[in-house]
Amino acid sequence: MKNNLKAFILLFWAFSQTACAQYWNTTGNTGSGSWLGTIDNNPLEIRTNNAYRLYILADGRTGINTNQPIGLLHVNGKLVTGSGMANFTVRCSSCSTGSTAFTNTEFSALTRVAGIGGNQFTALYSKSGSNSQTAAGYFDGKVIVTNGSLGIGTNTPIQTLDVNGRVNVSNGVIQRGGSPITSTSDLGLYSLDNGIHMRFVTNNAPFRFFSDGGANPVGGTEIFSIGANGNTGVGTGAPQDKLQVGAGMGKIVMGTAFGANLGYGASYIGFNASRQNASTWSTGNDGANNGAGIIFSDVAGNLLFSNIPSTGATDQTGIPDATILGNMTLFVGSNGGVGIGTRNTTGYKLAVNGFVRTKKVVVETGWSDFVFDKNYPLRPLEDVEQHIKDYGHLPEIPSASTIESNGADVGELLKLQMQKIEELTLYIIEQDKRIKALEAQLKK
Repeated sequence: MKNNLKAFILLFWAFSQTACAQYWNTTGNTGSGSWLGTIDNNPLEIRTNNAYRLYILADGRTGINTNQPIGLLHVNGKLVTGSGMANFTVRCSSCSTGSTAFTNTEFSALTRVAGIGGNQFTALYSKSGSNSQTAAGYFDGKVIVTNGSLGIGTNTPIQTLDVNGRVNVSNGVIQRGGSPITSTSDLGLYSLDNGIHMRFVTNNAPFRFFSDGGANPVGGTEIFSIGANGNTGVGTGAPQDKLQVGAGMGKIVMGTAFGANLGYGASYIGFNASRQNASTWSTGNDGANNGAGIIFSDVAGNLLFSNIPSTGATDQTGIPDATILGNMTLFVGSNGGVGIGTRNTTGYKLAVNGFVRTKKVVVETGWSDFVFDKNYPLRPLEDVEQHIKDYGHLPEIPSASTIESNGADVGELLKLQMQKIEELTLYIIEQDKRIKALEAQLKK
């Protein structure tokens, strides 16, 4: 009997609790007082398949797909709007200075975030980032928008776009001004605004260009370089003067040739030769020879050709200017005179210091047929004899001392020699007439 009484009391209590409970109608409820929630500090949970779908803590923090929300709204997953992310706006109207507006949040493309520190920005893509109460937007600690500047890999951009890292551009151009360039898939750098220069600036470092990216993505063999000192190399990464084409014994080098010991040179072209400093030269080698050649000009406008004979199989260094000048083989004067082995071409178109071997020489000069003119004043032999006694050479013919001192005008000398031959012919004819006249008298 006692047990039955206890059961009755328990049943009555349960019924009374059920009768007093407020039910939530799944088909809808009416009345302004309808609500769903808790009246203590326990969370409100909504689950499907026993997984948390909506979880509201007593302090108001709400989690979607998580039961551990760390902000007023914590979404564990992607958030999609039916009208597109371009029209999705998130506002923070009560954020205080120094607080965090977003934590561990992922914004899809073109998500508009407004009201953060009184500023607005558009997130291209951000994950696990934050935004503090400054005029800046932070994304994963790698992208920042501040004062109109975009920093990637840096939180202190110094230009409108500041990238601290590597950039990959596919099928694109970097362009200033002009119409959009769409006719090429080559990567190009274009400055199309009139009068706008294109500057390439380094801080004491060279510019280097490579073309073997297929075999070596970072480049292995330099095809073009500009050193910090202004030396430019084509086919070499270590130009030895202002311009060098090629390397080894096949190199051609151009630079300055200043210096008194070089005849006050101006500039030079070196074939396997380069100027080490203001007074010495060097050459390369091919393992057997190390000779070179140089063409240089001087301040007077003369052009000089010099050679550096091979001395062996190693590089030559420290060759002085005086040796280069002394090895000069060809000189082209500013007056048009050419000297071989000499720089003294004054008064001559060609001056040769040494022997000349040739198969034929054509000299354009006057000739001596005027001797055969009937009015030609042929000297009496007695006068010729006296001139020889007085001067030791034929009339009109230069003396030996004159030829030795000044050389001989070959064309003029040939003409004078022919003049004397023709005069001699006239003397012989006159003597022949006298002999025949004497022979006729003897016959009588």
